[in-house]
Amino acid sequence: MIKKMTQEDYEALKQLNHEELDSIIDESWNWHNSAGGIQVEKYINETNWMRNYEPGEPNFVRQSKGILLPQPYFGVHIMTTELPVKLKHFLRTKFSKKIGWGDTRETWRQILSAAIYDLRELGYVPKPEFHIIIYRFRFNRKEADPDNILTKLVTDILRDTFLLENDSYTDIATITCGKYSKRTGMEIIILPISEAIKYPDLIPGIINGRNSISNPTHK
Repeated sequence: MIKKMTQEDYEALKQLNHEELDSIIDESWNWHNSAGGIQVEKYINETNWMRNYEPGEPNFVRQSKGILLPQPYFGVHIMTTELPVKLKHFLRTKFSKKIGWGDTRETWRQILSAAIYDLRELGYVPKPEFHIIIYRFRFNRKEADPDNILTKLVTDILRDTFLLENDSYTDIATITCGKYSKRTGMEIIILPISEAIKYPDLIPGIINGRNSISNPTHK
């Protein structure tokens, strides 16, 4: 399979012309995207059985948690133990049978179902106003990057619940960011626009990790 690049390999690349470099780039993308696509397919196949159970039922496997933001903030914080596979690889895979957007969406609907259940049980009622959704990925390696395709899929799922009335540009704005953490996963913070106006340091603090939304510090 693919071997680790050495200094000698790097120096050899410098001797290639543009056409030869283009060929290497194309083939490396084929390997890159095919590995990502196969990873998605494996993940879906390995988790299909979870769809047979709903939150509160025996044998349900919890993969997410939903909590209310601590006072005085208003909004919700969803945490998943799953780090999304990269759909951008899946969508460009050369030989894949392409399981499809729908199968991946249903897998994530199952992942988020526990958090949605939690928030309903807590009695959360969204404010009838514009909302800001922050997707914060937790990676265990510093060079990783968030997948904006996946966030669109998750937004569709949230729209189908009581948490969002709609997902048009007149109803929501999304922010995608990441942080280094030994515990991988994804966090979703949903804030009414009035909270962003009332606490202008809240969103920058969430994005940059200066403030913890679980332990708010403000005047």
